[in-house]
Amino acid sequence: MPKYCEKCYQSKPVQVLRSAGLPEHHPARLRPAGAEQRHCDGLSEDEQAIILEVAAEAVAMQRELSIEKEDEMIAALEAVGMTVNRDVDGAAFQVAVKPVWEAFIEA
Repeated sequence: MPKYCEKCYQSKPVQVLRSAGLPEHHPARLRPAGAEQRHCDGLSEDEQAIILEVAAEAVAMQRELSIEKEDEMIAALEAVGMTVNRDVDGAAFQVAVKPVWEAFIEA
């Protein structure tokens, strides 16, 4: 499993922990980019291709930078005494949450 996916199983968002200075759970929020379909439809095929290409590059760069920053923040939290569990069974987690995802998809 890629490093990025392994980090999805943390119970506490590291960025929030580090910025708050506390080992408490706080929700993380994604910031997706989007555009209305009618706007995209008004672009030429070349313009649409450029936007999709650049968006894919931006996603890859954001994930890489996020992993790097998260590693730095984890190291800082460990340096002040926090224990970080890196032995997470991602496959078991996926099996455990599968019914939740299925219920969400059916809703």
